[in-house]
Amino acid sequence: MITFRTIVSSFVDELGQARVQPLGGTTREPQPEQVRRFSGRLKRQSDRNSYLMAAAVAVLCLLFVVCVFLVVYYRHSPKTTMLVFGGNILQLIVIVAWLRRLWLDKNTMEALLIVADELPPLEAAKIITNFYFKVLTTKVPVAPSVASANGT
Repeated sequence: MITFRTIVSSFVDELGQARVQPLGGTTREPQPEQVRRFSGRLKRQSDRNSYLMAAAVAVLCLLFVVCVFLVVYYRHSPKTTMLVFGGNILQLIVIVAWLRRLWLDKNTMEALLIVADELPPLEAAKIITNFYFKVLTTKVPVAPSVASANGT
């Protein structure tokens, strides 16, 4: 599955910015068609995420309706009611976590789309390359208190 990370990574690689550049060297200026192609791929992925988010919300609502039906149907059995509620809460946690990830990715893609569409190709390439190296490829360091608590 193609994610926006692979789209950004392939764009940066296409610009020749994915590898270390020699100091004082010149970089290729991005062509407008490269930025348009990047923007088109990102727009298609954003649309797919929109459909996935709508499907996830529909599934969430459907599962809730099924849960309410089962609770009403088995209202005289407390164990079954607890089991249905527990299952519903577990489903809710999983689906909401997945929706959150989709929402964050979609908002990031829309921000990158605005950059690609509104700025000149050179400036858009600089911002996208900067985003790639400072956001997508960096690892969040573990805080010392967490590391010592884990025994590492």
